[in-house]
Parts: sequence; structure tokens; C-alpha cells
Amino acid sequence: ACMGAAALLEQVGVGTTVWDVRCARPLDPELLVDAVAHRVVVSVEDGIREGGIGAALADQVAELTVGTSRPPRVRVLGTPTDFIAHGKPDAILAELGLGAHGVAEQALALLRATNAADAATPAPSSSSAIDRRGPATTLTTVGVPS
Repeated sequence: ACMGAAALLEQVGVGTTVWDVRCARPLDPELLVDAVAHRVVVSVEDGIREGGIGAALADQVAELTVGTSRPPRVRVLGTPTDFIAHGKPDAILAELGLGAHGVAEQALALLRATNAADAATPAPSSSSAIDRRGPATTLTTVGVPS
């Protein structure tokens, strides 16, 4: 789903970086450094959202950006803890917004919200601000087929 979402985002001019997280704990330090260099981070997993890798990623991004003026916004996507009726996995994931189109829509919504907030907030004058000139979005995936 993330590779498809990345392709859709690239079509509308949004640069992306996609990471396939293979180890839940500890998170790859290179992934974390890359994530904090982006304006938004979207974590996608086909497992339960609460307490998953996305939550760990959000926590680590927050820790690494304490004291910075504009840390990246993080959105964690995954399955709810509610009952999900049986069906084909791809159909279930798409219905939950975890298919390529749903992930791309969530990433664009987060990016738009971030852009609106940035436009409303004066630029920091501090030299400690993180420069975010790289790709706008990091997409991480855990077990979601591309």
C-alpha cells in the first residue's frame, strides 16, 4: 500500500520516502533520523494501531525533536481494536483506509494541515530550527502489501 501511495503522491508533486520496518524494537536509528527530517510522517501497519510500531515511531520522533520549533507531524494508521468482519485482506485494508488511495489521502490531509499551520505561524528566528527541504512525507510500512 505504501509504494502505491508514494506513487500517487509523486503524481501530485509530493516527494516521499518509504521505509519497510522489519524490526519492531529497537527502531532503526537511520529511520528515525530520516523521519525527523520530514514535515510529516505517516506510519501504516496492517496490525492494531494502538501500541504498534507506529506508536513507537511517533514517540521516538517526539523525543528526538524536543526543543525544536517545528517537529514533523505524525499520523499512525492501522487496524482498530473493534471487531472486523471476515473478508479478503486487501478489501478489508482498503475499507479501513489502509490501501494505496486511503494512505495517500491521509498523507495529503496531514500535509495540508501542516502547511496551513506553518502559514499561520511565523518562521522561527532561532538557528536551532530543523531545515525540512527534503521530501515532504515519510511513509513507513509494517506488513502491508504494496
